[in-house]
Amino acid sequence: MISNADKEFLRLVTRSPDRGDGWRSVSSACWALVEQFGTPELLEVDKHNMRVRLTEAGVAVVQFAL
Repeated sequence: MISNADKEFLRLVTRSPDRGDGWRSVSSACWALVEQFGTPELLEVDKHNMRVRLTEAGVAVVQFAL
């Protein structure tokens, strides 16, 4: 089961502009939210470029559960 905090974070991710190929930039101020995200199978993380994108499972959750 996904927590309410994780649901809100996924909503935040989906509202961020797509930077290409599903990647979305995360500011250094918000990076702590990425590190606290409790359902890693829903989110792909690129620490080097400080960006995230939803996995296929993450997209499904956003489309059907949020």
